[in-house]
Parts: sequence; C-alpha cells; structure tokens
Amino acid sequence: MRRESTLNTETESAYYSYAADTSLVKRLVQPSATATYYFYDNNGARTAMVEGGSPTYYQYGPHGFITAIAPPSSRQLIAKQALELELRKKVRALEEGRRL
Repeated sequence: MRRESTLNTETESAYYSYAADTSLVKRLVQPSATATYYFYDNNGARTAMVEGGSPTYYQYGPHGFITAIAPPSSRQLIAKQALELELRKKVRALEEGRRL
C-alpha cells in the first residue's frame, strides 16, 4: 500500500508518495511540476535520486554511512549507464502509475 501526504506553503505545494515500508518514493512540487524520485536497495539505503531527469547516486562506506553523493566515476561508465537505464524505466513506471 502506498501512502501520500501534502505540504502547502503560500507559494507552492509539495506532494509526497511513500512505499509500504515508509520509504519516500516521489516528491512533486507544484506549480513548477518538478518531480523527484528516490530509489533504495534491499536494506532500505537510498541508492539514487532522479530530479529533472538527472540521477544522483549515493555511495556508502563499510559501516553504512554515506561517503559520497555524486555520479559515479568515468571508470564505472558501463555500470552507470546500466543503472541510469534502469532508473529511467522505474521513473517511467511511476509516472504511469505502475507499481515497481
């Protein structure tokens, strides 16, 4: 089951969608229609965020703390392209209202 909430200010509204495990899945800000999508691994750690079509990746150290928030290095280009393709598919599914 997905849960949703709304936050309104004088100038804009933000709509939040959460997965059943309470992980934030999507944030939509109006009137700009800016959508941000969040993706997690099986342990619940955020692995990526896509805002305006641009992915941001989260990297973790051995103790589970975030060590970097950035696109992967050029040495990881093939893995980056595969991940971006997968993220695009997930964003498209969410925009079409399909479950992941």
